[in-house]
Amino acid sequence: MRKIPWILLSLLTLSGCQLEKQWYYPLQVSLQDNQPCFAVPADSVSPHDSLQNRGIIVSRQSSQQWDIVWTSPDIHPLPALQPGRCVTYPQAAWQVGNYAVMMGVSLNHDRERRKYTHEFSLAKTPDGRLILRP
Repeated sequence: MRKIPWILLSLLTLSGCQLEKQWYYPLQVSLQDNQPCFAVPADSVSPHDSLQNRGIIVSRQSSQQWDIVWTSPDIHPLPALQPGRCVTYPQAAWQVGNYAVMMGVSLNHDRERRKYTHEFSLAKTPDGRLILRP
């Protein structure tokens, strides 16, 4: 009978580790008008949350390292965000290659800030259109 309290205590301790806040959230990536388009997944936020774009960092893989190739300018307003609706950044001059992007998002007037991220590859078709590869 004395084992039951220890088992319960162990279970509570272990479950506490899983309640920790996520560091990064998955960002949705698709193609729109021959360029990557990024969206905060609708199921990652509440329908009542207001989202504010805090900018994006684009890194491209060259050889064995990642180099930051573009960051959104520090101007306001940045493209508006709505859950599930994608935004493009044509200024990034997208080319064939492996990319990692991280988008900063503020929820409910800065009550919470999140980082959404995704890695993907861009390739070209024979007619010059970009295609997205996971």
